[in-house]
Amino acid sequence: MQIGKTRETIVSKELIKLLSIFGCESKDFDEIVDFTQKHWLRLENQERWDMNEIAAKYSTNEILKLLKEIRMVDEIRPQDKEYDSVLILGALAPRMAMRLSYALKLWEKGLRFKNLVFLAGQRPLIAERELEVLKDPSQFDLNINDEPPSDLAPKTEFEIIKAIVKRVKLPEDFKEKVTIKFINAAMRENKDGSLKRPTNMETLKEWAEQNTKPCSCLLVSNQPFILAAHQAALLALDKGYKIDSCGKSCSDSTKISVQLDSLARTLYTEKLRHKKKQDCA
Repeated sequence: MQIGKTRETIVSKELIKLLSIFGCESKDFDEIVDFTQKHWLRLENQERWDMNEIAAKYSTNEILKLLKEIRMVDEIRPQDKEYDSVLILGALAPRMAMRLSYALKLWEKGLRFKNLVFLAGQRPLIAERELEVLKDPSQFDLNINDEPPSDLAPKTEFEIIKAIVKRVKLPEDFKEKVTIKFINAAMRENKDGSLKRPTNMETLKEWAEQNTKPCSCLLVSNQPFILAAHQAALLALDKGYKIDSCGKSCSDSTKISVQLDSLARTLYTEKLRHKKKQDCA
């Protein structure tokens, strides 16, 4: 499976083989989406770190081999050398710091862009998982300016990534040539009145509304989320945008269940994209 595959080509022989391991023998796209939504998607309001690993009866080596072939495991690098904007997808603070580090390394290797945009939102922080990164961003191979201010107390995803960027010592040529922007997408209201965090699609749409015209953009994520993020961008942004995606490889500790959840989201987003194309035809 390549980045940006369509409904007609996303069902690869590797995906079919992976599905068969879990008991799905269908090659019909809609049936595959239904199966993966039922069996691979995490529960509503469940966080990735709370997911159980897949049952021991499955061959993890074979599954990992197929996920690797589907491009859910290894690093994906940018296809071009220049972009108008690089977009850092929102996430827990450690993951955003890792993505910032990756983008800066791309700059050091010669990649050029005019804007660095953080697609963040008003999601409340999970203190025990996020505040530590502000104290020591250097663990993500980021050069640090100074000690964090003692009165700094970010409460949202938007606030903490701004604080992290403030602490990072950026290359001089980067500071001269790149404009840094932050998106602060609002929380969404559920039917019962509770709030949930904005999705990648929503932060992308908010950025597009602030952007004066379509441009070339590079999404920075990390595995196993790159394909899902790319399909979300294809759905969220107009045809005039030239979209590329990249990111680091999976860590060894990444659960297979998390990778399958991301793949299920990729397939479902492509289903939505296909429906949108039909509705616009």
